[in-house]
Amino acid sequence: MTARQLRPQHSALASVAVGNIHGIVAITTLSAFAIILLVMSVTVTGVNHNLMNLDKHIQVVQGNMSAPKSLSAEGATSDKEIESSDQISINTVEKISTKKKAAEKIILLGERHSGTNWIGDYLAGCFYDNIEVTNVYMDFKHWFQDEDVQKFPEKSAVVVIMFRDPYMWVEAMRIKPYHLHSHFGLGWKQFVTKPLVGQKSESKGLGRYMYELNHDGSGRAYSSIIDLRRDKIINFLSTANFVATRAFLPMRYEDLNANGTSILLRGIEEASGLKANCSAIMGKGHRQLRNIPITNHSKLSDEYIDWMNKFVDWEVESRIGYSRRVASDV
Repeated sequence: MTARQLRPQHSALASVAVGNIHGIVAITTLSAFAIILLVMSVTVTGVNHNLMNLDKHIQVVQGNMSAPKSLSAEGATSDKEIESSDQISINTVEKISTKKKAAEKIILLGERHSGTNWIGDYLAGCFYDNIEVTNVYMDFKHWFQDEDVQKFPEKSAVVVIMFRDPYMWVEAMRIKPYHLHSHFGLGWKQFVTKPLVGQKSESKGLGRYMYELNHDGSGRAYSSIIDLRRDKIINFLSTANFVATRAFLPMRYEDLNANGTSILLRGIEEASGLKANCSAIMGKGHRQLRNIPITNHSKLSDEYIDWMNKFVDWEVESRIGYSRRVASDV
């Protein structure tokens, strides 16, 4: 799979007037999960938050070839810490502020099986005659993002990031492991414990061969897909502090599916000053007599749930609104 532009023919510069501001700006919550609008200057200060806590240090864990790092302690992260004065959360609610500069792009990021194709095509249709919608920031939407301050103008990008429930995401990756050719056709236990290395093979519809190496720069493979997920969450959240990021809107797939896209559209409109050329999608929750959690759509084994409960880094997951579940809940 190669990086592609989302409907590149639908590209235009937006113009929107806004005022100078230091810091991080956020907007309204979506149920228990909020959208953040972060508008930053070169110097960024910390954010107070409620549901999701980030320590003063944003933690990044090195993987190894023997076992997932989280095997050393339940939900633990340590090994290496990156000093940061920023506390990024997804449930921060601040007064919306504006800034004097036009947004030039809406950038959509997210892991495989997180709804990026659905939301990307939807946003391209909503803003096609106003602003470019793309799935490339510093790199293609699925991959780690390492800042290049020369790549985009300052405060020019509205960044939307998609996340998905860890139980369902790992299972979706097991069934169709895009880019992980050597992980195709495995049972759940073999899949979650097999290091992320392998041989290139016939893609079987899985896209081009691509195993991302540990993001700590060691060149080592990740020992488990849950270690890759942990570092990817931390990395995606860090894009809020990129110089080019004008607004940061992290979303959960489950919330959009259950509750609709109205708050996402409103967030983009307020961040960019543009008006969407579409109507909000009504969520599944509006069409049901009772709200059934969207992640209950398949049966997972109790053994799998117990393993995930033990070894997933739940402190990092809590930053995007996810927590352990009991077997009967999944």
